[in-house]
Amino acid sequence: MSTATQEKAARRPAVRVSAKSRASEPPEAPKRKDTGRRLINLLMKTVRDRGLPDRTPADVLGITQIYWNSINNGHREIRSLPKEKLSLAAEFLGISVIDVYNLADYFGPEDFLVSTNLDDRLYQALETMRVDPTWMSLAPTQKEWKDLPMKVKVALVSLYEREFGRQILAKASIEDPTLVLPGSKK
Repeated sequence: MSTATQEKAARRPAVRVSAKSRASEPPEAPKRKDTGRRLINLLMKTVRDRGLPDRTPADVLGITQIYWNSINNGHREIRSLPKEKLSLAAEFLGISVIDVYNLADYFGPEDFLVSTNLDDRLYQALETMRVDPTWMSLAPTQKEWKDLPMKVKVALVSLYEREFGRQILAKASIEDPTLVLPGSKK
């Protein structure tokens, strides 16, 4: 070691980590993303079945081999690829683009729900209350419901949800920005 290197080493404070502290703090492994695993597996199976080189999925998708390895190892999500790239996968596999999106776990259950406005959701909740044997006598009539202010409607439905563990308004789109549902963070 040269004298300059020895001087720098002497100026640095020694950091000691005990075996006990190392054992109590395991190193964090990178989190693996398994979304889209069905598409990845289908691409790999098709490559094997056709006797193609391992780098074929990267070539088909128009991405680098390093990026493909990152997707395959779960460090990146295949569903984050743009539509053009996923369309290339569909063409290679001989399936529809929508099937590729499905295999890539691009869609969630909420994507298959019909979006309704707050009034529609509240009315659905009223209908649910009316057929509920323990609540039906307390549910307002249609005329009473129509005359209630929006905040009172939301309060009634929220009480019903809390009492019976229902979540009718969980996905409601609030049209009135001054209206805050109980339990929501605004």
